Amino acid sequence: MNVTEFLTKIYGEIQESYVEGTGRVEDPFYSYVQNKYCIYKRLLNLLDEQDLVNSIEMYGFFKGKITKKRFINFCDLIFKECIAILEHYYKGDTWTACKKLYALLKSKKKISIYWEDEYVNCFSFEFLNNRACLYRMVDMDGKPNNCWHIPYEIRRYASYSRYSMAGMPCLYLADSKETANIECGKVQEGKQRWFSCFTPKNEQTLFFDLRIPTKDEFSNYNLIDLIITYPIRFLTSVKVMKTDGRFHEEYYFPQLLFHLFFMSDMAELRCSYKGFVYSSTSNRGGVNYVLPALYKQKKPILNGISHELEKLFDVTDPAIYE
Repeated sequence: MNVTEFLTKIYGEIQESYVEGTGRVEDPFYSYVQNKYCIYKRLLNLLDEQDLVNSIEMYGFFKGKITKKRFINFCDLIFKECIAILEHYYKGDTWTACKKLYALLKSKKKISIYWEDEYVNCFSFEFLNNRACLYRMVDMDGKPNNCWHIPYEIRRYASYSRYSMAGMPCLYLADSKETANIECGKVQEGKQRWFSCFTPKNEQTLFFDLRIPTKDEFSNYNLIDLIITYPIRFLTSVKVMKTDGRFHEEYYFPQLLFHLFFMSDMAELRCSYKGFVYSSTSNRGGVNYVLPALYKQKKPILNGISHELEKLFDVTDPAIYE
C-alpha cells in the first residue's frame, strides 16, 4: 500500500460516514475511537516502506534515521496522546486535557524526538483572497440589520456547538449557499431565511485546518502532514450519532481545541489563526469556517459585534434565500 492509497482509505472512511445510511454502528463514541485507532495502526503497518521513506524525505521534518518502524512509532504516539487527552476530558479534567493538548501541539517532550517543527504548524491553512464569497444565513420574521454573529448583548443565545462554547458568540461561515442552508436545518416556522456574502479583505487569512480531504484534494496538502494529523482531524470531524439530548461526545475534542484557543499560553495561536476551517458533516464536500468573536480590550464588550472580525470582511446587505 502506498501513501496515497493509505490516505484514500483512512480519509475516505470519514467522508463516507457523512452519507446518510453509512454511519457508524451504535457503539459508544470512546469505543468507536479505539476501533479507529486499531485500524490506523494496522494500515500503517501495510505501508510500502520505500514509498513511505521517499515521501518523508520529500515532505517531512522527521528527526533522525528515517525508517518505517520509527515513523509508525511516531504516529502511534500521537494517537495514544490524543486518546489520553480524550480520557481526561471524559473525567471532567479539562485542565490536564488542555495541558496535554498544548504539549502535543507545541511538540513538547516525546514528540520532539521525532519531529523538528512544531506539530501545530501542520494544521495551517492560508485562505487566499481571490474575492471568493463565504456565506452566513439567519432565520428572521423580517429583514435583519445584518447576518453577523450573535451580538454581545444577547450572548445568552450563543449555544454550545462543535466549535463554540455556550455564551461565546462566533461567526460561522460556509463555502456555499447550499452548505450554509443545510447547516441551518429547516427554516423556523413563521420566519424567512436570509443570507449575506462575506468577502475577505486581507490578501490571506490563516485558519487552523481540520478539513477531511478527498483523494482529488491530496495534491493541495503535504502528504506526511495528512498522515500525522489524521488523529486530530478524525477526532474533530466525527458526525454526531445521536442528535437527541443536550450534549454530544463527538464534540469533546473540537471543544477542547476551542478552549485552548483562548488560553494565555497559546496567545500566539490566537494571534496567528483567526479561527477553524473544517468539513461539513451535513453537506458532503462542503466546508465551514468558524471565527470566535474576539476583542483586544480587557473589559468585555457589552453590545454590538467584534471589531476584529469587522476588519476581516466586506459584507453584503441581507437578502432572502430562495
